[in-house]
Amino acid sequence: TVVFKCCRLNPQIFYRWIKLAVSGLGCVSVADLFHALRALGRPIGSTLGRQFAQLKKQHEKLQSQLSKANDLTKRQALQAQIETNVVAQQRLEQDQQTYHETLEEISQIIHPFAFDTHHWQLGKVLAAHLVKPLNSLSVLAESYGGDRAQKAIDAFESQISYFAEGIEAWRQWVKAALQAETPNEDIQNWVLMALLPWVY
Repeated sequence: TVVFKCCRLNPQIFYRWIKLAVSGLGCVSVADLFHALRALGRPIGSTLGRQFAQLKKQHEKLQSQLSKANDLTKRQALQAQIETNVVAQQRLEQDQQTYHETLEEISQIIHPFAFDTHHWQLGKVLAAHLVKPLNSLSVLAESYGGDRAQKAIDAFESQISYFAEGIEAWRQWVKAALQAETPNEDIQNWVLMALLPWVY
C-alpha cells in the first residue's frame, strides 16, 4: 500500500517541486536533457551518415564501371579502388558502432541509478562516469564533425552539474514524499535503495 501511495503524484505537490527545481535549484528538465543528448550526437552522427552515403554511392559507381571495363589494366585499377572503398566503409562502420555505443552509454549514465550497483548517481560520481564516453566522442570528433562536434561536446560537459542537480532534486522529492507517507525508516530505505532502482 505504501508503495502505491508513494508512486501517486498529487498535481499541486508535483507542480511545486517542478517550480522549485526550475527556479530554486536551476535544474534542467527532461526536455532539456533530451535536447542536450540530441545536440551532443548530431554533428558526429550527421557527418558519419553523410560520409557513409558517399562511400556507398562511390562503391556502386566503381562496380558499374568495372562491369563495363574490358581493358585489364583499367579493371585492375578499378578493383583496387573498390577494395580501398570497402576498407573505408568497414572503418566507417566500426566508427558508427563506437558512436552508437558511446551515446547509449551516456544515456544510461545520465540516469538516477547506476545500472550495475543500483546506487543513486549524484554530483561528482555522475561527472566521473561521463569522462570516458565523452573522451571517446572527442576522438571521433577529430575525424567527424571537427570543431562543431567538439563544441557540442563542450556544451554538454558544461551542463553535467545541472543533470546531477536534477537527479538530486528528484531524490529529495522522493524522500519528502516517503516521509509524508510513513515514518518507518526501513520502508523508506527499501523504497529508495531497492524498489525505485529496480522499477526505474
